[in-house]
Amino acid sequence: MGSPARSTVGQMPCLRGYQQRTSKYPPPRRDVPDKPNQEQKQPIFGQEALRFYATCHPGLEQVTAQELASKHVGAFDIRPGKSGVHFRGSSIAVGVLVHVAEGPLDGRRSGGDEIYRFFRACADWPTILGPGQAMSVEARVRNCSDIPSALLLQARARDAICDAIRDTRRPRPAPPEPGQEADLPLYVTAWQDYLTVYRDMSGQSLHRRGYRSVMHRASLNEAAAAGCLLLAGWPEAALTGATLADPMCGSGTFLIEAALMATNTAPGLFRKQFPFQGWHDFDPQAYSKVCQQAKQAQRPWEGKLLGSDIHPGALSLASRDAEGAGVAHLVRLHEGTCGGWEPQQRPDIVITNPPWGNRLMALEYDAPNQLSALEAAWTELGLFLKAHCRESQAFVLSGNRDATQWLRMRADARMPLVIGGADCRFIKYTVLPPKRASEAAPSASAAVL
Repeated sequence: MGSPARSTVGQMPCLRGYQQRTSKYPPPRRDVPDKPNQEQKQPIFGQEALRFYATCHPGLEQVTAQELASKHVGAFDIRPGKSGVHFRGSSIAVGVLVHVAEGPLDGRRSGGDEIYRFFRACADWPTILGPGQAMSVEARVRNCSDIPSALLLQARARDAICDAIRDTRRPRPAPPEPGQEADLPLYVTAWQDYLTVYRDMSGQSLHRRGYRSVMHRASLNEAAAAGCLLLAGWPEAALTGATLADPMCGSGTFLIEAALMATNTAPGLFRKQFPFQGWHDFDPQAYSKVCQQAKQAQRPWEGKLLGSDIHPGALSLASRDAEGAGVAHLVRLHEGTCGGWEPQQRPDIVITNPPWGNRLMALEYDAPNQLSALEAAWTELGLFLKAHCRESQAFVLSGNRDATQWLRMRADARMPLVIGGADCRFIKYTVLPPKRASEAAPSASAAVL
């Protein structure tokens, strides 16, 4: 499902990156020995299969799994989890977290000592972490008997790895400089006294594609936008040359991500560097081949992407970012309210993220006017859909369950998502055709009766 070649350069469109994971973790595997189980030494981007865990926003696990299942990605043993998907893959199936080791804590030592023992034995750290490379450890802890915090796990893991390096007469590895990524970002989960260790391939969260110059304060996360487009069936519609519109487009995230999908552009092509490119098992020739394949998979597209917003500053960012992504020629922007916008063509799909009435509206309106402004925005959206989008499919992302009432439309489906910690619904509507005159008003005889 979706644009398979988008998955070939370090990321898939709806993957997030570990920095935004929730507190729910994949269940531990119990079919392993009591001592730490090390992944076999296999080249990154080589031909051997590796184990990966690709994180995503809660609610997007199935579309992530469907993209991984594409024959162009090459993933297998795909198992959706919570906020992510387990899979195996080779040179083309590039995930977010590469499995290093896993195993239980035996409980015969204190939590800190057991963490230290585990990390000293679980991997060949002098080989994995090269001379002069910086290391970081990100940890999540849940339901463990003697690990009270992630800070303990991070500190003792780092102590063990540094001691393993010093045993080879190399200096203690330094943390990354402020504002810089680590050469080796590690991600560790401790769940019910069971540890799993990953190398993080992306470092920075994958929603940061690389085409944005400045983030608007209300910008939708790019990976979340891509996932919503997959749920809406946009990749298939784009193949038919369909028109997509966002009447409240803000800084244009939906429009730009839709353009990347329509042109089969891998979002990872915008990233200049990934941490895995400095690893000992990185295969630069295989990576170069994958990048070349992704570039060759791009295609021209003749459809239309239409957007409107009332804020000129947001539209300026949308225009600049579309230019940075190389899709400005596909995007048409209009400044003004959606109620005053008449699209140049009836859209086949409408997808939008209206205001939710949260802290961002509080910056523009005082408390008594926030509710009325929210009602006006959603009412105007409903009128726009009924006036200009008859017989179209409309998809609305909302983090406010009460706001949708002002559309005065019946939903076909409500898909639960979690975005930025907020419980959201991605709601599908079918905009009905105009009523016939006989249906619009009762007949005179009926009125008499």
